[in-house]
Amino acid sequence: MTRRPGANSAETKANLLASATEEFAANGYSKASLRRICEKAGVTTGALYFFFENKNDLFVKVIDPIVLSVIEAIEEDYNDRPENLTNVPIPEPGTETAISRKLFDICYDNRKVTDIILSNQDHPAVKALYDRISQIFSRRFEALSRALYTEIPAGSMLNANTFSWFTQTETFVGRYVLLLNLPKDEAIAQLDAIIRVLRAGIGTLIETDEKNGLLPSKKAECAYRALHYTKQFS
Repeated sequence: MTRRPGANSAETKANLLASATEEFAANGYSKASLRRICEKAGVTTGALYFFFENKNDLFVKVIDPIVLSVIEAIEEDYNDRPENLTNVPIPEPGTETAISRKLFDICYDNRKVTDIILSNQDHPAVKALYDRISQIFSRRFEALSRALYTEIPAGSMLNANTFSWFTQTETFVGRYVLLLNLPKDEAIAQLDAIIRVLRAGIGTLIETDEKNGLLPSKKAECAYRALHYTKQFS
């Protein structure tokens, strides 16, 4: 028996979102059926359109909680990073991959919606999420670059291409680990290892600039702290 929105509108909307989550997870956005969503939720299509404009709006509402949580976590981490690296404290042991771990927890603990996002990467809302993440990471490394150099010197490996590739790689690492479908402990271990390798790569480039006289040691040391990087040679 189908129901119309009424006193239990909140419940009806929640049922539609739950039904849509199952449908998008099983069939993807393009093959998802609004009729099946309504049937499973026990409502009419009219009730669906009472709450959502169309299938696209419904899809966006399904993924929005995870999207907003991910963006909020990254923004908080970015805002906690002072652009003036002279005041960066020595990182606490075990915090090297804290933000990556937090993001992974959000996605892993909401796996069904995360799978919907990963399986519908051509959808404009998903593309917008990846673009937003890349923009935030780019701002982080642009801030690092400004703090290190007034102008990036000739011969430095820390140029726009370096930061662009690092940003894109860091953005896609979490997706790759999630797609492996590993148990959570093993997935976290994989994620930690990859993030440490990426940050060590940037740290090595900073170290090379320091060794070649392109970067003062004091600024380099602050950058190592910000990256949780252990210097390998003097």
